[in-house]
Amino acid sequence: MAWSRSTECCRRLTPIPGVGPFGAVWQVRKAPVPQQFASGRQVFVWAGLTPGDQQGQARWPSPGR
Repeated sequence: MAWSRSTECCRRLTPIPGVGPFGAVWQVRKAPVPQQFASGRQVFVWAGLTPGDQQGQARWPSPGR
């Protein structure tokens, strides 16, 4: 992963727990320009790391009903 070591952004992302060199390369190559996001939460939603707006509203059937 020489490319991940030669790119400053990858070098900064790699030490984050759970990211590593593969995650850093994916983030740098696939993510849109950071200025497109108004907040960090929007970045997490784009990456699919937060639950959807409808989660938690689903009702599970209770036993005996």
